[in-house]
Amino acid sequence: DAEASVPSVATNGAQVQAVDDGNDVVKVTPGIMRKVQQALVDAGLNPGPVDGVSGAKTVAAIESFQKQNGIPAGKLTKKTLRTMGVDF
Repeated sequence: DAEASVPSVATNGAQVQAVDDGNDVVKVTPGIMRKVQQALVDAGLNPGPVDGVSGAKTVAAIESFQKQNGIPAGKLTKKTLRTMGVDF
């Protein structure tokens, strides 16, 4: 039964991609946050330690990245992650 649900999840994901979901907020795991922090370092910003924990420096660096890329600042959206090259 568990295997039967996997294709429907994949199909739902493909359908979601077909619409503009860039403003959807992503539920960030420590693993994604580490990727985000590394992407910020790679972009020349300082998110603090690449530790998977979002602190004040990480939030400020994300907002700087968003402003530099014409993305509304604040929430970690799918558009932000795609622009960073971070898989989610």
